Amino acid sequence: SSGITQSTGIACGVGLFFYQSLDAIDGKHARRTGTNSPLGEIFDHGCDAFSTVFVLIAYGIATDLGPSFGLFVLCCLGNILFYAAHWQTLVSGVLTFGRFDVTEAQLYLISVHHSSTRRSRRGSP
Repeated sequence: SSGITQSTGIACGVGLFFYQSLDAIDGKHARRTGTNSPLGEIFDHGCDAFSTVFVLIAYGIATDLGPSFGLFVLCCLGNILFYAAHWQTLVSGVLTFGRFDVTEAQLYLISVHHSSTRRSRRGSP
C-alpha cells in the first residue's frame, strides 16, 4: 500500500492544482497589464524547473517508487523534457503544445494522488 496518509495525498493534489492554476494566471496577468519582462519569464520558468523535481518526487512517493534509481531516472527525464521544450522555444521562438502536455500531465498527477489516498483508506495496493 501507499506510504502516505489520506490527508497528505489530498494536500498534494490540491497543492498541485493551485500551483498549476496560479502559474498559468500570473503570466496572463503580467501580459494583460503590460508588466511582463524577459527577466520575469526567466524567473517563472526557473521556478517551474525547480518545482518539477518536487512534483515528481511526490509522484514517486504516491506510487511507492521510494528512494530508488527509478525515481532518479523519472526526475532526470522530467527535467530533460522541460529543458528540451524550452530549448525548442528559444530556437524557434514558439512554445508548441501537443495533445498531452503540461496541464494534462498535472491533472494525471492529481488523479494519482487521489487514487493513492483511496488505496491508503482501503489498506490494499
